[in-house]
Amino acid sequence: MAIDRTAAAAYLSSLFVSFSAEIGQASEGATSTGYGGDIDNALRDLDVTEANLATATVAETQRRLFFTLLEYYAARRMWIRYGARGSERLGPRATDWKGSQEAIKAIMDDAAARAAAGGVTVDSASSWTLSRLNMDFLEPEESADA
Repeated sequence: MAIDRTAAAAYLSSLFVSFSAEIGQASEGATSTGYGGDIDNALRDLDVTEANLATATVAETQRRLFFTLLEYYAARRMWIRYGARGSERLGPRATDWKGSQEAIKAIMDDAAARAAAGGVTVDSASSWTLSRLNMDFLEPEESADA
């Protein structure tokens, strides 16, 4: 039985239900809208063309690799979203987002290792770098008339 976008979204929703609720994706998490980018990235890694992303299905023989790629891309997106949050203290309650981010990082690293074992190399978070682009040259210069 081929796996379509709806089945992929249902799989991710069941796996990441608590994490997606914390980042505010709960309302659309059970649909391919909430996980659309993750599904698209997994399909791209399986050599699905851009024109076929919306209607592509994955054969049963690629099920494990597809689900592994889905886990990786969903975890990577959530890892980034959690990274934008800090620890919060509201009255007697405290929320430590870093613990959730570490749990997601472990899921992401495990999925990346399983994908590599399946023959697909994904970018790992440890290879990412942050950089700054100086765009000061785009500022308008003062004219001599001013």
